[in-house]
Amino acid sequence: MDISQYLNRAQTALKEGELDLAVQYFQQILKRFPHHPEALQGMKDIKIALAKKKFPPWMREIQSIWYTLRMALGGGKSIYPQVELLYHCQPDRLRTALLYARSAEQSELWEEAHEAYERVLDQNATHIKALSGDAEVLVNLDRLDEAAERYQRLQALKPDDDRITHRLRDISARSYARVGIPENLQARRAAIEKEKREAIAPPEIMEDLEKTLEAYRKNPENNELGVQIASHYRKAALFDAANQTLAKILDKHPDYEPARREQARVWRQSGDLSIAQSLYQELLNEAPDDLALKDEYLQTTVALLEKQVKEGGAGGEAIAQLERMRIQRDQNRITYLEHYIIDHPEAFEQRLELGNLLLQSGRPDDAAPVLQRVIHEPSYAGRGFFMLGQCFRAKKDLALAVQQYEKALDFFKNKGYSHVLSMDLKQVYYYLGMAKEELGDKTGAKEAYGMIYSEDVNYRDIRRRYENLFT
Repeated sequence: MDISQYLNRAQTALKEGELDLAVQYFQQILKRFPHHPEALQGMKDIKIALAKKKFPPWMREIQSIWYTLRMALGGGKSIYPQVELLYHCQPDRLRTALLYARSAEQSELWEEAHEAYERVLDQNATHIKALSGDAEVLVNLDRLDEAAERYQRLQALKPDDDRITHRLRDISARSYARVGIPENLQARRAAIEKEKREAIAPPEIMEDLEKTLEAYRKNPENNELGVQIASHYRKAALFDAANQTLAKILDKHPDYEPARREQARVWRQSGDLSIAQSLYQELLNEAPDDLALKDEYLQTTVALLEKQVKEGGAGGEAIAQLERMRIQRDQNRITYLEHYIIDHPEAFEQRLELGNLLLQSGRPDDAAPVLQRVIHEPSYAGRGFFMLGQCFRAKKDLALAVQQYEKALDFFKNKGYSHVLSMDLKQVYYYLGMAKEELGDKTGAKEAYGMIYSEDVNYRDIRRRYENLFT
């Protein structure tokens, strides 16, 4: 019997509740492959299943109280295995998830702590302890932009807390110092703080929005301010408030183009795709050469067709139309981005998007020079090198593609990820393995695939690719 058969039988036994039999099969696998990820996970699942049988809900409640007391006395690291088991028995219980996050944090298991804090925030996006705890975990993972975002949300919730403000400044300074422009650090830090202050938060606690609202109350005929306020509401998903603000403007000035365009955006984001598409069509008839407007119109049309196809009410013609509109959308997007980066040469996100669209359109020669500007910016270089690797692989220059993939790996590894591979690293290892396999370098391909296989055997078709190299 081979490993896959043992694994299938073990998993079947686990699903059917035959835990002793599942243990035997998993142990047979681990004798030969001590680090087999699915077997290790299977053994963990068995422990969880046994704990659920052994400890009824009332007993788990007692355990939770006891572990909370132990945590308060500084024993979070020593009780981590027990808390982890309790967490997996009831992962959606907010108090248990928070307890597990803090225990993992004290054990310096940053990825596990981050996952648990995120589960808390999924249930309560304004949970102060989860936001502050996750922010510091993200700092330890060197994911400074995400940590700053957490502190920005805390600042919005507690605008008078100087400790939050100072911590946000520290993280912003570290983030910008890392990209290697210390002489502009003060100015760039001020810019990022301004960006964080203006990020979307509940409108009643947004300082800049309050000022705009106050100015608009004093001068309700200032339509530009009104559209600006509606845009804030839209980005915060407060669509009723956005509609009410725009209605006051459009009742008096039905032809005011900025308000009409913002109204189309509100309808689009709130899911009213048909009426949004109709309004976009009117606006486009008036300004047929506006590439940005056409981009929004095509994005809306594609979303509407996708919804119709998904709901099953569309025939073959709608599916064909959807494919045509996707092509038209991408072509217009390419033209729009080409014009945009001429005026904004440092717009690196747009450069990456343009490079990807050109590559998908079969134009690697056009994509390469767009992406070569990206690799000179440290915070974007990893993604830039990866995309360049994709360009050269599309051109069948495999040796040069391998070079770019390896440079991308260096950048992603230096970003401070933990022992768990990020999605960026998995993606690069995957295509690096493919390029080496196409070059005939089976040993190199096996090493690249193995980096993923040892951790995530279900990633894409990595199991087939890795195991095929042994046969």
